Amino acid sequence: MRTFLKCLVVPLLAGITILAQAEDFDLSADSTGGKVLFANMQKASVSKNYELLFTRVSAGQIEPVSFSHGITPAGSISHWLFLDGEPSGYFTKGDLIVYFAYGTEPFAVKNALLPSVFVRLMQVSADKILKSYTPYITGEKRVAGRLSREIRLSAVDNSRYSYILHIDSKTNILLGAEVVSHNNNLVESFNAVNLAVMDTPNAKVQNVENASESFPVPVENGGSPERFSWTLQDIPSGFEPVFSQRYALGDGLDMVEHVVYSDGIADFSVYRIPLIGNMDFPVVRQGRTNLYRHQVPPYEIIAVGDLPLEAEKMIAESYRGE
Repeated sequence: MRTFLKCLVVPLLAGITILAQAEDFDLSADSTGGKVLFANMQKASVSKNYELLFTRVSAGQIEPVSFSHGITPAGSISHWLFLDGEPSGYFTKGDLIVYFAYGTEPFAVKNALLPSVFVRLMQVSADKILKSYTPYITGEKRVAGRLSREIRLSAVDNSRYSYILHIDSKTNILLGAEVVSHNNNLVESFNAVNLAVMDTPNAKVQNVENASESFPVPVENGGSPERFSWTLQDIPSGFEPVFSQRYALGDGLDMVEHVVYSDGIADFSVYRIPLIGNMDFPVVRQGRTNLYRHQVPPYEIIAVGDLPLEAEKMIAESYRGE
């Protein structure tokens, strides 16, 4: 079980949260224009052939990324490629998300949450997103040498982050996004450096179109969720359970109970595991991702995900067992 906790904690110790003051914003304007611009962004981002080069800045690390999208006879295809080090990333094809990394076999997950908040902003239904966020047009700026319009997706409460989106004025494609806390501090950002819009899909998308579909499917979300004998009393509004499962981490190991909640953009997991003796790392922060541990003998409740730490503390401490 110590190995399990280490797997959760170690990746979150890689850096320190960035805190930079964001620009002031005015929520006095009508949000109708924001809803229209957000809808136009989503339509453009899933209906055009393009490649976007950008940097993801989180926890003191800068990571270059290539994101490609194309419309093919096989349908809409997205391709996400990390550009630092050995090639790795994922692509979407139909209801599959296929992960790949240099030197390993690709694997697929069916009917799962999109792994990047940047892509969720483009591809998750606006109706779902706007239940928990209100879009306001807040101005214009230049991004990647292009004029962009700025929307703030303002969270309905302080239990989640807000998002500032930069939308290309000419194509309506999403050029960048900033994740900000309720007190307006920058937590994470995606900053475009180049956008190329094409008449036909690029080579990355064409390679996905022609790829074999005989990938193993180790997990399928959307099936019948497992029911547990415990509940969480304080789940922020707008979050719905999308996955729940009881499983062992290996032969002879203790069982873990795991549930995932999502509001369309953000998600978080709650684990119930047998009690671990020490509390060396009760709290871990990395970028927009936080981890909070709460001991309720004979169990430990771990909340981890893309929420402010205060919200995760509230969720974990609202655990009610048998």
